[in-house]
Amino acid sequence: MPGIPKEGYAMSEDRLEEIKGYREAMDGVTDDEADWLISELEQSRDVARRLREIILINNLWHDVPCCLCGYSGSGYYNADKHSCVAEVAAIHKKRMEDKDE
Repeated sequence: MPGIPKEGYAMSEDRLEEIKGYREAMDGVTDDEADWLISELEQSRDVARRLREIILINNLWHDVPCCLCGYSGSGYYNADKHSCVAEVAAIHKKRMEDKDE
């Protein structure tokens, strides 16, 4: 089962520049159309990030294998072995900190 990689929404500036570089390869596409496409890609990245967070905070990843990363090994609920568990803890910690502010 394919996962939703963190890199899918944490696009680096280098990767964004690479995508912008595809404008040259898009013969016949106007700058406005290319700008629109880049904007859509950026919005999709944000949607993927929000969906991943929804899956994590609602514990939809609890069933083995993990629907996000595919992990099904030993220590499934151990943050040292399964990165999604660590991510859930970080999300909950940030939410608690935000409540205190």
